[in-house]
Amino acid sequence: MNEEAISYIMQKMSNCLDNSQMISLEKTLEEAFRGEDIVSLKPSEELLEEFLSVKRLEGRSEKTLFLYKFNISKILKKSDKNVCVMNTDDIRKYLFEYQLSGVSKATVDNVRRNLSNFFGWLEDESYI
Repeated sequence: MNEEAISYIMQKMSNCLDNSQMISLEKTLEEAFRGEDIVSLKPSEELLEEFLSVKRLEGRSEKTLFLYKFNISKILKKSDKNVCVMNTDDIRKYLFEYQLSGVSKATVDNVRRNLSNFFGWLEDESYI
């Protein structure tokens, strides 16, 4: 089963990666399927709380912290993915659906900025 999965992934990625990248991908997949070097993902909610703690230490107002938590919690509840494996398309889809719910473009942009801050922090902290 694992060999089939690795072959399938390698085939799908062959048009996107050069030879050295393909070799690296194959090695990583083999390690992952053997259970080596797998880092368990922190729960999204735990990462959100860490983010809020950092922003509180940076001096953000309680209103700003509330809005961060409110807006970020909504995407966490809507998605079945951990934030560490969400991609740009997941976020775009969420924002598009949110805009379709009838909110203003300014509101969607505020949510986008909150998400951008959160995902930027995740990247800075090497979670993504």
